[in-house]
Amino acid sequence: MRLTRCLAVPRSYQFKTVTTQFCHTRGASAQLKRSGVEHSVRNRATRTAIFQWTATQEKILYAPRLPIRPVGVYFSPASRNFDAPRFLASYRGTLLLLLQNHIEFQIVTPRTLATFRGSQLILPDVSFLADIERSELKNFLAGHGRLMISGLDSTALPASAQIMHFKESPAVAYLTRLEKGIAEGSKHVPAEFLAALQPNPEFLIEAGPLVAVNIGSVDGKPHAFFVNFAGLVPHRNLVPSPESNARIVVPASCKCGLEFLPFLGKVRRIEGKAKGDRLVFELPAFDRGSVVWIENTK
Repeated sequence: MRLTRCLAVPRSYQFKTVTTQFCHTRGASAQLKRSGVEHSVRNRATRTAIFQWTATQEKILYAPRLPIRPVGVYFSPASRNFDAPRFLASYRGTLLLLLQNHIEFQIVTPRTLATFRGSQLILPDVSFLADIERSELKNFLAGHGRLMISGLDSTALPASAQIMHFKESPAVAYLTRLEKGIAEGSKHVPAEFLAALQPNPEFLIEAGPLVAVNIGSVDGKPHAFFVNFAGLVPHRNLVPSPESNARIVVPASCKCGLEFLPFLGKVRRIEGKAKGDRLVFELPAFDRGSVVWIENTK
């Protein structure tokens, strides 16, 4: 029998949709199956170690996180209610695509559309829009925002250099491939769609597609919360393959260092290497997860 216990670190954004999880996986041997007392002791020791580590890193893990420069993804309740199969496939595929390519995103709803401060907004097969929503979208464009319509277009907006329309949602095809096999499906990303996005050049993240990253500002410092799902196979392998190719890239003008905190480990300083106009931080290999953040050295 194999048990998986996850220590969840909830996002503190008002647009909560993704829960960052540090997962601890254990295998119970035949001996432990026979000895309930020994199993209980080891299980208690494991929980104690996790909770003690969490307590020492509580500020980093649980402090409020604010968006930095997110790509907005529009959640349409009306489309979900009246055109669920089409909308949800496009919506879910879009979120997975951004998550696996380590692009910061924010869920935008009819209630938060007027206050969204990002520069890009994706409409994933949004088939129903009220007049007030269309009006807010016009205001978004008037504020120099960029709109990416993925699939069905119900905006009734005139053609504009600020609007890009993909007649078929690239995210739907991507989700279909992932459902057949996540490892293979992750290799076939919609390049044109991703190229149209403008991720934050001040804080770029590179890692494998099976490493999920939650991005946000904590105490005014850019943070990235990594969770590694590479190598996990349900009922067969519950131990992730180490991620050894993760990098953080910032402008070379940044006078800063990078703090690295692995799951159940201690904080260590990583120095960057200048490469042209960029400063690159190569992260140490990590298995289940890690947190990194920028520290100015001025």
